[in-house]
Amino acid sequence: MGSLCCRENKDNAKRPTSPSQVTLADKTHERCLNKELMYKNEVEKLGKQVMDLEKLTKDKDKEITTLKENHYQQMEEEIQEHEYERKVLDKNISKQREQIRELREEYDTHLTRCLNKELMYKNEVEKLGKQVMDLEKLTKDKDKEITTLKENHYQQMEEEIQE
Repeated sequence: MGSLCCRENKDNAKRPTSPSQVTLADKTHERCLNKELMYKNEVEKLGKQVMDLEKLTKDKDKEITTLKENHYQQMEEEIQEHEYERKVLDKNISKQREQIRELREEYDTHLTRCLNKELMYKNEVEKLGKQVMDLEKLTKDKDKEITTLKENHYQQMEEEIQE
């Protein structure tokens, strides 16, 4: 399945830069990685169990064949018992495969949520950055206006003093 981390293939230039935004993004990323590791471990564990059950199934199939060839009539009851165990193993394999499928779906859902949150944070950071730039421009304009007013006031005072 491979790693599908919420930070893979992202444009580094668009990552949050302020400490609080970086901390928030890091915490989100850490939760994503923890969930990914949990799902990966669970899938690996269930995959190994499936392989073990498949090996057991293969072994049981061999036992059934041997018993049928050598002692068909005498061992009919034992053969039926092994066939029942085989059916139980098949059911367990099916259940485990379904659990793997469900875990993969849950992981995919979690990953999508993680990626959506990261996009939301990125958009919010960009919006706040634009607001800061707008406020800085407004401040600069106000500073110019204040300077102009002071210069005009001083000039007017000079003129009044000279009169």
